[in-house]
Amino acid sequence: MKKSEDGKRKKMNEEKKNYTQRGDIMARTRKAAVNLINSWVGKNEKDGSYKSILDIYNKQKTKPRGVTMKPRMAWCATTWSAVAIALGYTDIMPVECSCFYLIKRAQKMGCWKENDNYIPKIGDACLYDWQDNGVGDNKGTPKHVGMVTYVNKKEGYFVVTEGNYKDAVKKRTISINGRFIRGFITPKYDAGQPKINTSANRHAGKDVKTVAREVIAGQWGEDYKSNLKEKHYNVDAVMKEVDAVINTPCGLTTTTCSAAYTSNIYKNSYKTSKKVPMRIDAGWNKKLMIEIPAGRKVECYGYFNKYKKSVWLLCVTTIKGKKYTGFVESSALIR
Repeated sequence: MKKSEDGKRKKMNEEKKNYTQRGDIMARTRKAAVNLINSWVGKNEKDGSYKSILDIYNKQKTKPRGVTMKPRMAWCATTWSAVAIALGYTDIMPVECSCFYLIKRAQKMGCWKENDNYIPKIGDACLYDWQDNGVGDNKGTPKHVGMVTYVNKKEGYFVVTEGNYKDAVKKRTISINGRFIRGFITPKYDAGQPKINTSANRHAGKDVKTVAREVIAGQWGEDYKSNLKEKHYNVDAVMKEVDAVINTPCGLTTTTCSAAYTSNIYKNSYKTSKKVPMRIDAGWNKKLMIEIPAGRKVECYGYFNKYKKSVWLLCVTTIKGKKYTGFVESSALIR
C-alpha cells in the first residue's frame, strides 16, 4: 500500500516538474497553468486516466468542505483545482470540487469577474450556466468550468480546456460574450499574458477539416489562400470544407451570443434586399442559422455587434411559422 502511495506521489511530482517551465517555479505564470492543463487533454473516464487528476486533488491535507473526489463524481472544478495544487498556485487560484463553491471562494479571494462581456486572458477560468436565456448578464447557478487556453480577440472567440467534457479533458470554443457564460475567475498571476504567435499554427500535414476550421478562426491570416499554397495544401478542398462548415444550417433558432451594443439608431423594422444569411454570431465566418428570403421582414430592437468594419444587427424574423433570432449584416437590410 505504501509503495502504491509513494508511486502516485512521485508521478505527481514529476508531472509538476515536467510542465512547470524554468523560471516559472518562483513566478506564478499563466503559461505554466495553461501548459499543465493542456498536457492533460485526452485523459478520460473510459480508460481511467482521469483518476490522476482526482489523485492530485485528494492529496490535499485539508480538502474544501471535507469532500474527497471519487469516481463518477463531476470533475470539471476538480481539474481546474488540480492545476492550482500541482503548481502550488492555491494562493491565487481558488480550489474546490464544486462550481458553485468555486465562485464563492473566488469572490473571497477578490478574483471573480461578474461580466459575461469580459475578454478573458489565458489562465483565467470560464464558468457556465446551461439554463442561460441569452438576455442580460447570466446570474444562474454554474454547472461547468474550464481554463481559458487561447484568446483571439480580433475574431471574437476564445478556447477553453475543460475536465469532464463528455467524460474527458477536451477543448471548447466560445464566442466572446457568448451565451451560457456565467462569469470568470481571474487569478493574479505574477506575469502578464504571453504573446501568442498564430502563424506558428500554419504548418503542413494537417487534415483538411482541421485547416478549414483554422481558416475560419483567422489563424491563416487575411491572405489565407496564399498561405495555404505556401504549405502545399489543396486550396479548393480547404475552401469547400470552409463553405460546408460556415454555410450549412446549424439547426438553431436562436443565437449563441449576446449583443455587445445597443443604439436607437438601429431600432427599426427592416426588409431583406436579397436572400441573406442569419448567423449565430456577428461575422461572415460564423455558423449559418438560416437563409432569409429576399423581401422578408425582420425586426431589430437596437441591439448589434461589430465585426471588423461591419455592423451586424441582432434581428428577429419568422420563416415557415418558426421564429428565428440571430445576426444579419446591416448592409443587406433596407428600411
